[in-house]
Amino acid sequence: MNPTTRPRPIQGARVRPSAGPRRSAERPLLTADGRFLMQLRAQHLLEVAIPEARTGLDKRRRDPRDVTRLERLCVEAVWLERLLARAVTLPAPSGDVVELGSYVRISLVDGEGTWVRPVPAIEAMLDDHRVSASSPLGAALLGARAGDTVVVDGPAGPWECTILEIAPRDPETLHLVA
Repeated sequence: MNPTTRPRPIQGARVRPSAGPRRSAERPLLTADGRFLMQLRAQHLLEVAIPEARTGLDKRRRDPRDVTRLERLCVEAVWLERLLARAVTLPAPSGDVVELGSYVRISLVDGEGTWVRPVPAIEAMLDDHRVSASSPLGAALLGARAGDTVVVDGPAGPWECTILEIAPRDPETLHLVA
């Protein structure tokens, strides 16, 4: 085949343009402190982690793991910057009902009370108290009031938890503000 000629399309074949990656028209939601923590992470990546990873590549013998680490850090930094540019910051919760970002003290099956915080899924990994609002526990808590008992449809079966208290801000820092 001559390199200047184009291959002929197959008879009856339809050519579909590539859709590319799917993009959501919705803007992601973040709590104010979730946005702050993600901004700190992006700043750390750009000012500390990526420069340190680059110095590892200046050696004569490059380890492929160092290249992979640098690439991962760069991808995370770009992802965070794009996310933060598009994200909408949620207003502070009122404290009357469980909303995204509320601090909720619940009584678990064993009777022990623990604080959890339903947040948008994108920031659920930021600390141990955050639970994704789309998780069984997060979905069960949203819209409930203090004193309510909600049924959580967990993977091992349904279980109940009682909402003991709702706070609009971190209960450990409330005494500092008052």
